[in-house]
Parts: sequence; structure tokens; C-alpha cells
Amino acid sequence: MPGCAKRFPMRLGWFVIALVILVLAVEGGVSRSEAVDRWEGIAVASAGGQTVAFNFIVLVNPGVSASWEWRFRGVQLLSGPLAATVNGSTVNGTAYSAGGVAFVPGIPPCNFTGVIAGNRVDGTFDPVSCGGQGSFFLIKQ
Repeated sequence: MPGCAKRFPMRLGWFVIALVILVLAVEGGVSRSEAVDRWEGIAVASAGGQTVAFNFIVLVNPGVSASWEWRFRGVQLLSGPLAATVNGSTVNGTAYSAGGVAFVPGIPPCNFTGVIAGNRVDGTFDPVSCGGQGSFFLIKQ
């Protein structure tokens, strides 16, 4: 059986590739890409006499889901899902903490409000639910 050893690895490789594609298709891993809006800016939070500025990133899949994260010097401090409603140019919502190096179970949700003007949002964090004063701006990328 000359040449059999050479053909077998090639057939096995195509079989593995076909199997991976099949599994991804069945599990939903291969699907139409949803449009995601990326907003980036700065959040400034004050608590306990300290004021810190964070990189603030919000990803929005319109009508489906949204998420947020705060980064400081490239390290993700907090992140999680975001619930928001837009009424005209006003956005109101709640940020839920679910991960990041500063995450601890029991962090309460943080309410916010903002005003949309073109591709920019300027807003504030609710001092009661967020545990301190804060403001932010985001620019659609």
C-alpha cells in the first residue's frame, strides 16, 4: 500500500475541519454577525475623598444587548451588562458589575443618566446607587 500513509493524514485533516464547522454551526458559533456600536470615553468617579478617571467603553448591539467596562492603565477594573432606555436625546440606565479585577460579589447596580448629542453622550452617575459622585462622556467610534 504505497502512498496510503500520505493520504490518510490529509483525509483526517479535512474530516476534523468538517467536524469543527458542523459543531460550530449546530451550536450557533457560525452565524450572521450582528452590528455592534462601540462607544469610548472617560468616566470620572469620586468616593471617599478620592477622584479617579477611567477609560469607559460601552458596546451596544441595538435592541439585543449592551455591556460596559472601566479600564485603568489597560487593566479591566469592572465590567458587566448594561440596561438602558433612550427617550429622544436622553438615555437612562443601569450598569451591573459582573467581572474585572475590582469585582466582588454584591456590588450594587449603578444608575446613570445622559444626554445624546450626535455621536457623543455626556452623563452622570447616580451618587446614591453608585456609592459616590461621577460623570462620563462617550463618543461613538
